[in-house]
Amino acid sequence: MIEGIAHAQKGDVAILFSFSKLSKEGRYILEYSKQAGFSTVAFTSRRIIPKEECADYSIHVYRGEDREYHSISAAIVMVDALILALSEEIKTVATE
Repeated sequence: MIEGIAHAQKGDVAILFSFSKLSKEGRYILEYSKQAGFSTVAFTSRRIIPKEECADYSIHVYRGEDREYHSISAAIVMVDALILALSEEIKTVATE
């Protein structure tokens, strides 16, 4: 993760999955994004997020009640839909 994120720069986007809490790696990515200038998108099931744990864009994904099985399927469908929408927007550049 560190090697990959070290090359991130303005215009790049890091996608985080931060459903019930922010991992140490997620915290590092959010902190480093402010220095490097890249954007962050977090998929989360939390409705209230502390300011220091906020990504530039947060997408709330409902994954069930507290005592239920929490599948990642809903988040993956959202990621897939975003990829398809972005691919449609940038056309041939998407295949490169």
